[in-house]
Amino acid sequence: MKLSRITAAALICASISTAHAAPDYDTTVRLNNIAADNSSVIVDFGSNKPVQFNSRTYVQARSFANAAGLIVGWDQENLTAFIKVMADADSDKPIERYAAEQFELLADRAPGTPSNITISLMLDNAQALLRYNYDIGGGNVAGLGKTIELDGAATTLEYGVMVVPLRSLAESLGMGVYWDQDTMTADLWLNDTAAVPDGLEPIDKWIPDNTYNTGLNPPNYIPDGVHEIGEYLGSFRVTRYCPCNICNEGWGPYTAWAGGIIPGQTVAINLRSGIPKLAWLYIDGFGWRRAEDTGGGVAANQIDLAVSNHYEATHGGVDYHDVWLAK
Repeated sequence: MKLSRITAAALICASISTAHAAPDYDTTVRLNNIAADNSSVIVDFGSNKPVQFNSRTYVQARSFANAAGLIVGWDQENLTAFIKVMADADSDKPIERYAAEQFELLADRAPGTPSNITISLMLDNAQALLRYNYDIGGGNVAGLGKTIELDGAATTLEYGVMVVPLRSLAESLGMGVYWDQDTMTADLWLNDTAAVPDGLEPIDKWIPDNTYNTGLNPPNYIPDGVHEIGEYLGSFRVTRYCPCNICNEGWGPYTAWAGGIIPGQTVAINLRSGIPKLAWLYIDGFGWRRAEDTGGGVAANQIDLAVSNHYEATHGGVDYHDVWLAK
C-alpha cells in the first residue's frame, strides 16, 4: 500500500448477495482434547459470533480452525474455504495424531507418503470435498477423496464474514458433537476410534463441483512442504488491509511482487524488517502467510495482513504477534 493499511485475515467475501443478519445471542463452542491434550478450550470468535440458521449452528471457519489446531485458507476466485489438518503420529496435537490414524486405515491404498487431510467448502454450496493427500515425490501430490453432503451450505453474515455449519464440518474431521440447547453450548471431541468414510476414490480436483472452476490446481496459500518453522524474527505489529481504493489507493487488488492480492495469504512488509520478498512466514495466531506486498504506510516492525473487504480491514484491530521464517 500506498496508504496506511488496516484489516484482519478472515474467510470472507465482500461481493456476496446472500448475506444473513448478525447474531443477537451468545453461543459457546468448546473444544475438548483436540488441539492439545487434557484441554478444554472455548473458541474465541471475537465479534463474529456463531449464528443459528434453520436450527443449525454456523461458525466462522477461521476462528474455529485456529482454535482446533488446523490450517485455513481462502480461494477468492472460487469462493471456497480450505481447512487442512496435518497427519503426524508424533504430534503434540491430538487432531494431528488422529489424522495419522485415519491414514493407517488407508495403508493398503496409499499412493505415497501420508501428508494431510483437506476439506473444501464453497460458498452457497451444501457439498464439500474431503481429500486425503499423499506426497508422491518431486513436489507432487496425489489424493483419495469424495464429495460429502453438509447439513447446510456455507454462507455469509451481512458484513461479509463467511460461516460454515459446525456439526457437519466437525464430524467430517472425526469429531463428535453434543449440543446443549439450554446453555446454547456445543461440546466437541475426537472420536475414540479413527474412521474414514466409505467410497474414497483417487481424486485430482481440489474444490467441489461448481459453476466457477472445476479444474483448480492446489491452492498455493496452503503450502505443502512449507509447514516447518525456521528462524524467529520477533514480535511484529499486525494490521490489516483490503484491495479497496481506501486501503490500497491506486494499486487496487494487486501486490508489489506477486500479482493479485490473495486474502488469507498475502501480507505486506517493509524490507527494512529483514524479511525477504516472497518469503513464507509463520505468524502466531494466523498461520502461514507470504510476503508479497509492501507500501509506504508499512513500518519496519509491522506486518499488514490482506483480507477481502473493508469491514474486516477497519474492525480487525491492531495487536502484536510472534513471527518466524519458514525453513
